[in-house]
Amino acid sequence: MIIRDESTHFIMITQKDHAAVSGDMAAAWNRKYLASLKRVEDMITSVYNHDKAWEEIDAAPFYNDAKNRPFSFIDFPARPKLIHYKHGIDLVESENFYAGLLNSLHYCSLVDSKNSSGKSFLENEKLRQKRIKDKLGMTGIEHTADIEDHFQLLQLCDSLSLFICMNSPGTEKVYYNNRDGFKNSHKFPFTNGQDITAAWKTNKDLQINPFPFDKSFSTVVRFKKVDKKSVEKNGLMYAWQEAVPEDHVIKIQN
Repeated sequence: MIIRDESTHFIMITQKDHAAVSGDMAAAWNRKYLASLKRVEDMITSVYNHDKAWEEIDAAPFYNDAKNRPFSFIDFPARPKLIHYKHGIDLVESENFYAGLLNSLHYCSLVDSKNSSGKSFLENEKLRQKRIKDKLGMTGIEHTADIEDHFQLLQLCDSLSLFICMNSPGTEKVYYNNRDGFKNSHKFPFTNGQDITAAWKTNKDLQINPFPFDKSFSTVVRFKKVDKKSVEKNGLMYAWQEAVPEDHVIKIQN
């Protein structure tokens, strides 16, 4: 869950709804900026489903008593999170092998190898990745660039969506996972070594530069506004279930 703590309520966005924004971005990506047009639809599937691991957790959100707010994806306990990571990748792989490969690469980039559970997770995922590559006949060096290109695209779309979801649209506060822009975005050839940056023009209009998409497009952030008094009186689960979903339409433009 993505949580924004506001004065009288929590803005709560499921990872599935965040991933939908990421997927819309991947679908709108300008194809001329891809290293290859092979497996593009599989890549888009992977982006739409990259947070499938969180769906069961988000269906029954937990309250973080220490921080007096719901657990977010950032502070959710590591051990159960790894179990759900594996389950989510399993589900995606069962539907689409290549999407499962990209999801596995994505989660491996998030896991700390310094503890035993993280090390075990990474070792098992490396075996999964090899198995999928063998099954798809993608073991040769000629496939490396395509996989890396799609993996970096997944991570950029994820980061751009987090930028949108983690802060109130239109505010100056931003989500940076790099000093000046989005992590590793300068690696895409079309940026000429620049980091991709995002800036709000209004609370519904987001400008991306350099612009990686085919054209301007709209996406929808679905969220719930969960009343803090209801959480205190009835518990988080009741307050979450009773809250009415709302949609915020955002236009992504050059």
